[in-house]
Amino acid sequence: MSSYNSNIPTSSQYMLESLPQIRANFQAIDSVFSENHESLNSNLQGMHSVLNFKSQGSDPTTSATQTSLYTKTISSNTVLFYAPNSSQTPIQMTYPAITTGTNNATPPVYLLTQQTFLPGPFVFYSGIIVGATQGQTITLTPSSTLLYVGLMIKDWKPGTQGPLTFVTACATNLSTNTFKVQFTNGLPVQNVSYIAIGI
Repeated sequence: MSSYNSNIPTSSQYMLESLPQIRANFQAIDSVFSENHESLNSNLQGMHSVLNFKSQGSDPTTSATQTSLYTKTISSNTVLFYAPNSSQTPIQMTYPAITTGTNNATPPVYLLTQQTFLPGPFVFYSGIIVGATQGQTITLTPSSTLLYVGLMIKDWKPGTQGPLTFVTACATNLSTNTFKVQFTNGLPVQNVSYIAIGI
């Protein structure tokens, strides 16, 4: 099949002379349109079956009556963004779901770091800090301003305080996307689960 040619027919050509290229143009248009769309002969013609986005190098400009969905690369991951009207600050819509480890094992192995997103500008984090120590600084990614951090000691390892002593872990010194781990009653190294929400 010939390549698409937008200059056919020319004013000096007879119809029969340009017929092969006109036919090739129609075939090319049908082929390209059918990619990720319902076909031209379908009663759902024009509807998307899938949306593929080419990653952008920068945020698009939007007018007062426009919004935009697009992708760009953040820390080597291609993620989806929503750009509000009037070129307001874009909102990242997706995050890498898996950053370390594997979840293909049977039974599943829960990963050390995971994150997803909430509607709007919120980022929801969860994970396990293996071998957390008193006063350890934890930095969550992607970067955000933390609104809440909840900690729970996982598989408590008793120290000198005895097995019935009430012990807790809490997050202190929240600053942008970091916090410090604090234990009560002089705990030794512990595995700590966390849930956090940032904006």
